[in-house]
Amino acid sequence: MTAACATGPQKPPPPRTLLTDAQFEDVRATILDNNTGMEPEMAGRLLIEALKFVVSAARFPSVRIAPTREVDEGWHALILHTHLYTTLCSRLGRSVHHYPERPDASRHDPDVLTRTVALIEQTGYTPDAELWVGPDSSLVTVAANCSHTPVPGGCGPINPGNCATHGGGEKARRPVRQRGEGMDTDTAFEVYAAMRQHGIAGTVTPVTPDDPESTWIVLDAGGQDVTAAALARVAAARAQRVERGFIVTR
Repeated sequence: MTAACATGPQKPPPPRTLLTDAQFEDVRATILDNNTGMEPEMAGRLLIEALKFVVSAARFPSVRIAPTREVDEGWHALILHTHLYTTLCSRLGRSVHHYPERPDASRHDPDVLTRTVALIEQTGYTPDAELWVGPDSSLVTVAANCSHTPVPGGCGPINPGNCATHGGGEKARRPVRQRGEGMDTDTAFEVYAAMRQHGIAGTVTPVTPDDPESTWIVLDAGGQDVTAAALARVAAARAQRVERGFIVTR
């Protein structure tokens, strides 16, 4: 058994239904205009993933996530249609702002990507795996040329920090933290991402299923609370990393 993240009862709207046919084609045309030679089918996939990202960010505003460059291209196109995007955010109940940074390969953090995919799954969507990969495995070249570093000192879709474009942005790993006997939402998704990455079994779930902002815990296959043990295993896994065939302890 691998790590799993419990999905709440409220299903999100299918991303394609968030826009009318005319709106979808208009935004897709913007993506195509900015990316000469791109196939319409690919442009549509980018837009669908951008919609999943925006919905997820609106539902879980405290979780630090970031899009891939491919998905960012779809997000850019959505934002360019200002009335459409404003209306969309209004329907979702929260504005999802875009805070770009200058590109910097050193800022890439695979944990952020894993956490973002986990959040989209928690929202109730199935991510398009080919479009949620690191910069070295990109499926398609896109015009989007900005970064989003959802860590203290970087930019996030809801709560931006000190953006690199404005002279800040030191990368930092946030520590695993607990709130009482459980975790807050942000920590829960970081722990889930780490559990999945390191093959740690368990289901990460909110204590109150209808309230994703409530305390989160980790359950084993029998439904027992194993939060403390899971956090200890995550901390131990993070304390080591494999580098050129050696185990390096931080």
